[in-house]
Amino acid sequence: MVGVPAVSARKTSLSPVSESAHLCDPRKWQQHCAQLPYLRLPWPHASQAAVSLSRSCSMQGLFFFYPAILFDTMNPMRLWIFKRRLAGFGIIFLLLAILVAALAWSFWPQPSCTDEKQNGTEQDIDCGGNCPNKCLGEIVKPPLVLWKDYFIVRAGVFDVGALIENQNIKLGVKKFEYIFKVYDKAGLLVSQKEGRTFLYPGEQLFVFEANLVTGPLHPSYVEFNYKPIAWEPMDTDNPLKIDLVSWDYQSEPNPIIRATIANRSLFEEQNIEMTLRLENTNGNAYAASKTFIKTFPPQSTQDVIFTWPPASFEAPSTISPLYRRILR
Repeated sequence: MVGVPAVSARKTSLSPVSESAHLCDPRKWQQHCAQLPYLRLPWPHASQAAVSLSRSCSMQGLFFFYPAILFDTMNPMRLWIFKRRLAGFGIIFLLLAILVAALAWSFWPQPSCTDEKQNGTEQDIDCGGNCPNKCLGEIVKPPLVLWKDYFIVRAGVFDVGALIENQNIKLGVKKFEYIFKVYDKAGLLVSQKEGRTFLYPGEQLFVFEANLVTGPLHPSYVEFNYKPIAWEPMDTDNPLKIDLVSWDYQSEPNPIIRATIANRSLFEEQNIEMTLRLENTNGNAYAASKTFIKTFPPQSTQDVIFTWPPASFEAPSTISPLYRRILR
């Protein structure tokens, strides 16, 4: 019969609770193992020693010391077999992981221009990049002239204005050059005036020029044209929060509009351009004016005044204000 190797007279039992608790400290365990006369117990005895210690230790002992005892005490042949099996399981797990990843990649839906998602090289949902469809920001549309007209100031002097709309929601222009031309009934050019402004993306703008002199000729119609535009992306994430609170019209001694506006924003606004159109009961504009607001504190109201030279103005039915930040 093959017996267990004899041990010395030193105390080597792992069963007492006090010693096991003492050995739950990793440093104490290493010191204890260094004093043991055996470093290679047969498998059954090493397993029994580990189980005895793990029962007395905390859960930390169960997960830390038990594998440590087995690796340190099992015989070389069993340790070699264990390592080979562990390596084999690791290789099998790696191969399975590669196989699952390959299958997932092959069955995963590939980006397309009709999947209603922004993926691949698309700049928006199913548009831009490699897709044939262009995004809204890439489709350049010319400014839309909604209407244009002249306004009588006094004999031989007129104002002109045009309401235009930028149809591009992501593109604007920093230098928008235009020209008004005023013609009489015979088609003769009686006056013209050039100007320059800017256009924000998606903005509706009232372009206004004052005091065009026509002399004895009476205007009949107005042309509004603009020069070629260099579009570029512009930021419109912070719209103005200005509202018209109230207004009052006075005709004597000359036409005056006193209006109260409110800044609903939490921030101060600076360099604001405000245009105003006076409209009759039919909704047609018959006069216009423009003013500038240098500073507008947050959550406040401000009074603005629009004046015209003495003229036979009718009382407006409505007024239409437009506000914009002056581009610097």
